[in-house]
Amino acid sequence: MNKDAQKAFDMLVDISDSIRKSRKITLFKGEIKQLNLGQTFTLQLLFDSGKKTMGELAKAAGIKMPSMTESIARLEKLGYVQKNRDCNDKRKVYVELSARGKKIMKQTRDINLGYLGMFFSMISGRERQNAMELLEKIQGLLKKI
Repeated sequence: MNKDAQKAFDMLVDISDSIRKSRKITLFKGEIKQLNLGQTFTLQLLFDSGKKTMGELAKAAGIKMPSMTESIARLEKLGYVQKNRDCNDKRKVYVELSARGKKIMKQTRDINLGYLGMFFSMISGRERQNAMELLEKIQGLLKKI
């Protein structure tokens, strides 16, 4: 199994690198700045679930508050997020996507969906079904961890 795990890992890395390289042409030729994985995760979290406190973001990312604060400061400087104080509790600071952040995340989602659609159009219906079943199984296993 160790050999299979290594082969699967190598294939996933290769697939990820190939997609990232081809996406860069589309994503990063314009206004989108290159972000690290943590910043991308934070933007995706905000896109999926809306505004969050700094503590909620740090917890979801599994990092300490100072690291999240630094990440948010960079994202804010790039214009992807904005911070707002809670009206009822001025100690709480919420972070949410700015208009620019929402636009970029929508573009990123559309590009990713386009790639998946392209790949799925190149394989048979049975292969798509097998791929979906495998992804669902992996997703279920990850939820148990």
